[in-house]
Formats: sequence, structure tokens, C-alpha cells
Amino acid sequence: DGDQNPLLVAEGLSKQFAPQGFAWGVGRGKPRFGLRDVGIRLARGSITGIVGESGSGKTTFGRILAGLDTAPTGRITIGEHAFDVSRSGRRSGLLGRVQMIFQDPSVSLNPRMTIGETLDESIRFGARIRSSKEPADLAAMMDRLGLPRSLLGRHPHQLSGGQKQRVCIARALLARPEIIVADEPTSALDVSVQAEIVGLLKDTIAERAMTMVFISHDLAIVQAMCSSVYIFKDGRIEDFGPTEFIFSRSDNPYTRALINARPQRFTC
Repeated sequence: DGDQNPLLVAEGLSKQFAPQGFAWGVGRGKPRFGLRDVGIRLARGSITGIVGESGSGKTTFGRILAGLDTAPTGRITIGEHAFDVSRSGRRSGLLGRVQMIFQDPSVSLNPRMTIGETLDESIRFGARIRSSKEPADLAAMMDRLGLPRSLLGRHPHQLSGGQKQRVCIARALLARPEIIVADEPTSALDVSVQAEIVGLLKDTIAERAMTMVFISHDLAIVQAMCSSVYIFKDGRIEDFGPTEFIFSRSDNPYTRALINARPQRFTC
């Protein structure tokens, strides 16, 4: 999917963590790999799924991609610009080119800031990263995501879970990134809200010709959202390909076990 004119290429990303309960160089525990030589290509305007069980490395990969974590080895290239992943995203320049939508909106929103202040901060941040002839329209974004403008004066605790996740989506979009990483963006929401959020994400990404990495353990949602899928296992890429191939024709045993265990098809 990303072979023709890829927007992003990640190569050789590896990261280790100290064994649980041990400090480096102390005890008998062995280092735990978060990622092992991971490479990925993202096509412009695509939605790419990252799937795996807990501990497979998918969130670690997403945080490195967004510049929130570092990796001692590897490289990320966006367009013609290469980024040093051993440096923080603010220092390397990744922060701002990629925005992240987190799993739990309650944790990722500043409780002391109103919704209007949070979104205005994102607009100012995006304007500092790159110039744009098209000014960010906060009111239009609120309308697009089904958020009443009256919420701008409220604080996060006064919003429902679905409203808070919409605010997080608005915050990411208003920063005008090239890539959005969505890490389990629907797992903390009621099933009745999940389809609506997934639909909003899919439609908005298509309308704005943006690129998204959609991280999830839920293959049913990934099948409904994504044009291609990478399967992570134990910090490695176990399988990858177009969504139709992965779900219908892949003969990888791990992939088949995940697909056979999935819930009923998700519709959005």
C-alpha cells in the first residue's frame, strides 16, 4: 500500500526495556524487546492498521512514530526529510508532523483547561510548525465532529466519553499534521459510540487527504477502517499486506488465529 510514493518510511526501529522488577545490569532478568527491527511504509492518504495482542509493540511503535518516545536504532523518513528517532520529537522535528489520538481521552485532556483553550492551543501549535494559507476554523471543526459550540467554555469532566474523544480528534486535526496515530481510540467507549467515532475518523481523514495509523487489537474495526494491515507479535512484524489479503488469503498461522478469534464484522 505504501510502496508507490510513500509518505512515511520507518526502517530498523528497535527498542528494549529493562526486565520487570529489575534495574539495568542488576539481577538475572533479560531485557524485554518493545520493538525488533520494525519497518513500515505508509501511503499518502491511507489508513493503515497496526494489530496485535497486548505487549506486541504496537503502542511503542506509535509513540516513537509520534515523537513521544525515542528508539536507540532506526530511522523515520517523512517525504524527503529523515528524523533521528534517538532524539525526542521536539528536538528531532517529528513532534507536530505527527499527532496522536490516545486511548483514554480523560487522561490526555488537561483538566484545568477549557475545551476552547485546548483547541486554540492546538491551532497555535500547528501554525508554529508550518505555515498554511487555509486558516484553522474552530467552529467548522466543532460542527464537523458533532460537538456543540457551547462546549468550548466547559472543562473535560463536564463532557461525556464520546464528546471527549471527539475533542481529542479535533485537537489532532486542528494542529494540521501530515500523519495521525490513533492508539485504540474507541476501546474506552461504549459500543454504541464506537461506530460513530470510527465513521467520523474515516470520513474526516478521507476529506482532508491525511494519512492515519490506526492501532487496535480489534480486527473487526481494522477491517472496516483500513486499506492495509501490519500484524505485530513480540515486537516484530509477523505479517502485513492489503486488508483484503490479510483477512481472506494470508496463510500466516498467527494471523489466522487472530482472525478466527475476532468478533463479528464491525460496520460503520
